[in-house]
Amino acid sequence: MFLAGSAKRARFLLQTRLFAAGKTGAAHADANSKEKEIKTQLNKLYKLVHPDLFHSHPTAKVENERSFKLLQEFISGSSHQHGGARTTAYQLKFYLKKTSDHSSGSVVASESSSEVLEQVAVELRRPYSVSGWRGKEAGISPELAPALNKLLKACGLGTISVSDEEYAVAGEGEPEDAYVNFDASLRDFLPFAADRYHRAKGSPNNTQQTDMVRSTLRLFRGVITSFSSSLKEEEHRTERNACLNSLVKVLDRDPSIDVRGVKLILDRDFRVSATGAVHVEAKALRSAEDWERYFESSKDLGVARVRAEFVQGVRQHEDEIASKLGIASFHCSSAALSQNEVCQDLVEELVATAEGAGNAICSSTKVVVDNKHEFYINETDGTIVVPLSRSADQILDFLLSHSAEADRISLRYEKELKEISRLKSLVRSRLKVRVFTKGDGVTIHQFRQCSNRLVRMSKSLVTHTEGLNLRVGSTNKIDLHQNCIEIAWNFA
Repeated sequence: MFLAGSAKRARFLLQTRLFAAGKTGAAHADANSKEKEIKTQLNKLYKLVHPDLFHSHPTAKVENERSFKLLQEFISGSSHQHGGARTTAYQLKFYLKKTSDHSSGSVVASESSSEVLEQVAVELRRPYSVSGWRGKEAGISPELAPALNKLLKACGLGTISVSDEEYAVAGEGEPEDAYVNFDASLRDFLPFAADRYHRAKGSPNNTQQTDMVRSTLRLFRGVITSFSSSLKEEEHRTERNACLNSLVKVLDRDPSIDVRGVKLILDRDFRVSATGAVHVEAKALRSAEDWERYFESSKDLGVARVRAEFVQGVRQHEDEIASKLGIASFHCSSAALSQNEVCQDLVEELVATAEGAGNAICSSTKVVVDNKHEFYINETDGTIVVPLSRSADQILDFLLSHSAEADRISLRYEKELKEISRLKSLVRSRLKVRVFTKGDGVTIHQFRQCSNRLVRMSKSLVTHTEGLNLRVGSTNKIDLHQNCIEIAWNFA
């Protein structure tokens, strides 16, 4: 019985090994077949772009030699050997002789200087699925096929057979947004994120151009421009730029238009805020003529200056109140400022009654006057919020009885801010990043955990992180709109 059972078990193990060997053999056969196909198509490409075919065209010969070497490096992965820097993007530029049989891959080598050359520019990115990059002696990786197809197609050659799944794995043939979200590990994500980030910064992008226009308006015309939250999305970029550029034109055309000291906010409607900011409907101001009609007919600039003057007076009273109470700050919110007379009466009453009343109030206390119904203490930073409708005596009584509680919360918050500042400085130093920030949804504990892990891995990550803007968030993603790369706080 025992012998029979042992024989069955041995036969089962043998069958399992043979089946596994058969699957492995099939996989090797598929890889060899794909490698053979790649070599066939590359040979056709070599016959088309080889530098030796361009002796009568020196410029094309030099450029093809450079790109030919880069192509060999891309295929062999030689930049990984001997600890070389990891290159993720290869900029290739080949000159081709215009012939009628590019599709067959053959080239007519002619010495005639009257030949017409065609230039092909392609960027190849090393796929993250090629682990370790085995080197030339190990053969051509089949996973290079999706990237090589870009070059073959641009040169008018037939492409290598590649499935949709292989394109998805390699990340080729997809739109740029394919790399916005990335579920791979941090070591796989960072090289591609850094490459995408630096390529986006290579030439002035739309965000940088918009910032330059805004800086010009602020420096030379004294007007501060910004966007409402409804217009900050990338889909409204054209609308924003048209409005800003037309504003520049009308101000250059008519120097008599006085906008100095005004804050303009591009928005969905026309209005003046409680703090004196002028909101304009960007969609309605797309030309210099639109702006001219607005400045001629609208009274918004006058109203904005009156409100700004009122706000400035309130701010002076705020500083006086904080000084008399001996507290850190006293501030009226925009909701409170919108009720001009009530707000003015309250701050004047507090100025008159605050003298000597703050001896028992903690010096770190921060107070905000808002259009609320009840007093409360912000549980995050310890700010005391007082209702605009209450009297000065009621406000002082609440501060006297609750400032100690608010002070405890405030001290804890200040301690967290110092810890965050320390971690930011440490990570910036070790990873050589330009900016390192904490996302809104990340707790101090999560930020600390992520920062400490990054510091421990700094030696292996610094080659990719140098010069980046990093933000700790909930997922790995590239956020070019915010000019940063977000990494998951619990990254793999």
